[in-house]
Amino acid sequence: MQQRRCSKCQQPKDLAEFRRHKRGKNGRSADCNTCHSSQNHLYYLDNKDKYRIWRQNYKEQHTEAVRQQTLDWRKSHPERVRQIQTTWRRNNKALQQALIAAWTKAHPEKGAEKTSRYRARKRHAPRVEAIDRALIFLRDQWICQLCHRKVQPEKASIDHVIPLSKGWEHTYRNLVLVHRLCNSSKGNRAVPQQMRLLS
Repeated sequence: MQQRRCSKCQQPKDLAEFRRHKRGKNGRSADCNTCHSSQNHLYYLDNKDKYRIWRQNYKEQHTEAVRQQTLDWRKSHPERVRQIQTTWRRNNKALQQALIAAWTKAHPEKGAEKTSRYRARKRHAPRVEAIDRALIFLRDQWICQLCHRKVQPEKASIDHVIPLSKGWEHTYRNLVLVHRLCNSSKGNRAVPQQMRLLS
């Protein structure tokens, strides 16, 4: 294989070790890939602020392209993404908890549903659906399915007709609207008047 000498490190290397360059000898650059990468890294270290501004301007001008590139990379490197996420969580536990708390406060309904799905998976429910509580409230017409009285929004809760601990699922079919107090009073039991809802 044809070789040439790198203009930086002065080492003879195969042509494959040099970048393609239209005006270069043999259509290749004068410096090898290793030296070129080292030079770029040194430039980056000396010009971090300049690079950060350039990168931010590029993102603002090419928002969709950057977003698509990121999605494609994440899809092509799932193991690397998982490793990065795990490392970040391990090194930023306090920040992670603060972000989760802020998100839960801003999205109480979504936060409650996320917790419910987590509990269902932890109890090995055979089926776990993503639930929109508002749909359950509308379906049950804001009537408690235990005491059959009107439910005020601030007192609303959802209940599993057959509890997760009994091996049932977290689905629309097995979830009903109840008062929080009624839900607490029911406990871990399958109440006969609710069983008809599954028929």
